[in-house]
Amino acid sequence: MHSQEQTRAAEVGGLRARVARLALMVLAGVSAFLAWQLGPTSLRVAAGWLTVLGAPIFFLSVLEKTYLIAAPGTVVATSALAWRVVVRRKRRQRVAPATALALLAVGATLLSLLAAEASAGLWLAWVHRSPTLPTTFAAPEPSPILPTRFDSEPGGGGEIKVVVIGESSAIGFPFEKWLSIGAIVGWRLREVFPGRAVRVDVLAQPGSRLVAMHLRLETLSRRPDILIIYAGHNEFYARHSWGHEVTPYYLDEPTVAQIQTVGAIFARVSPLVRLIEETLEERKVAAPPPLKGRLLIDALSHSVEESADLLADFHSRLEAIVAYCEQIGATPVLVAPPGNDAGYEPDRSVLPPETPRAHREAFAQDFEAARRLEASDPASSTDAYRALVARHPGFAESHFRLAKRLEAEGRDAEAYEHYVAARDLDGHPMRCLTSFQDAYREIAARRKTILVDGQALFHARNPRGLLDDHLFNDAQHPAFEGHVALAEAVLAGLKERKALGWPESVPAPTIDLTECASHFGVAAEAWKAACGSAAGFYGATASLRFDPTERMAKRDRYNKALGDLIEGKKAEDLGVSGLGLRSVRKPMPKPTPIKP
Repeated sequence: MHSQEQTRAAEVGGLRARVARLALMVLAGVSAFLAWQLGPTSLRVAAGWLTVLGAPIFFLSVLEKTYLIAAPGTVVATSALAWRVVVRRKRRQRVAPATALALLAVGATLLSLLAAEASAGLWLAWVHRSPTLPTTFAAPEPSPILPTRFDSEPGGGGEIKVVVIGESSAIGFPFEKWLSIGAIVGWRLREVFPGRAVRVDVLAQPGSRLVAMHLRLETLSRRPDILIIYAGHNEFYARHSWGHEVTPYYLDEPTVAQIQTVGAIFARVSPLVRLIEETLEERKVAAPPPLKGRLLIDALSHSVEESADLLADFHSRLEAIVAYCEQIGATPVLVAPPGNDAGYEPDRSVLPPETPRAHREAFAQDFEAARRLEASDPASSTDAYRALVARHPGFAESHFRLAKRLEAEGRDAEAYEHYVAARDLDGHPMRCLTSFQDAYREIAARRKTILVDGQALFHARNPRGLLDDHLFNDAQHPAFEGHVALAEAVLAGLKERKALGWPESVPAPTIDLTECASHFGVAAEAWKAACGSAAGFYGATASLRFDPTERMAKRDRYNKALGDLIEGKKAEDLGVSGLGLRSVRKPMPKPTPIKP
């Protein structure tokens, strides 16, 4: 009997040891995951090679699938074992040690999962919070000597501090080594206020959404005099992975069309699953787009409800940033981002979800027939596209192809409207939508804030009224002239508002492209950077469409231009829109020098 008790005690001890080891392994794994995801950015950068290999994506995918199985399994096991223990105790029967230990193990696991859910909920609340921004700042140092190439020598008067927040366009991409909107504004402000130092701090970051920029304002240590806000292109595509889509989208596709996936159900009630999915999407955005192309009739990358939520959050944060500027006495400048409407086709085009398969197939056949007519009978092709637009006004590709035909016929005003419609109807938006531009317009009008309406500005600057490759080097990033035009408009807004005590006798600067290029050193290396980034962009995004032909052709065109530049040819002689110093705008009289 004593031997049996010793054996049983040894078994129990061994079971306890195994449970302890398992608990330690789980704890170590969870701690590593939290350190990886929530720890310092340097930790992720130091192990950046793992990102290239896709290790974090694989790990997170396995973690999510494991959790979706383990969480309900743990709940069921805990309930079943607890019920068994209660029943045996009511019957005054002995509870086996193995059962008690198993209940202890699954109970501890359940408590751990609940703690993880609570932690994830707190973290999500922190990430998506409305920040508490600083309202008291250290006094600026008198006559500072500023270290960057864009800063002026110290002079009399107080320092003018310009802060820029936003996305890659706001840092000047692809010319960020040479200039940005903020840098150009700072350059000309030094001429308007020769006795004052001007400091330009660009807090913008590539791929950032407005929520990230709103949070980044927490880092301000000195009060800005001018805050330039330039964001809006990344609100959708930087939220989801390249291949993300609403599934199922068409109601007749799968037999379970109305049944949500297990992950979607869990995401509604589980903060941890939402955290994993958000992190997964963020990681997948950083990965290259999938090589597999899309279908002509595609699915949305975001739901209608999500689109509305993203717009509401964008609007509220933009409003909060403007209100913050008013609170601290800074002058906000809203730059509503323009996009390459005519030079970049929509990634995805969709029909209404209730459209039957037979109708979708017939529409696709009619669309391809209209495409074939473009070469053989252009006029009939235009008519065919008009009929397709009338048939399904929400199909982006029909609007884009019709706009191309109208542009070729010289009907630019009508073409412009269809190009804008194609951009706004894109099922995978990579350019700022009109609804987000309207958020800028509405807030600027109501709060009487300086607005640089990029869409209207570029529309007026191009003699044909089209937003195309003349003012852009890819889908979103302005060409050199585009950056200059936006900066010029910022300065005009500051002059109109008499911001910073702008002298009445000093006009708003008109910026000459050649002078600006000379000042910032924009020459062959800058044009090479523009060609390299454009070629890479169009090559990478070609697979996001059902037909990559036009984007691959642009990739090849920019690669050829890059080769020509390397051989020593001038950018102006290449015949590539957006390269060189040939302005799309009619020549303007050379501005007279500014006198204080």
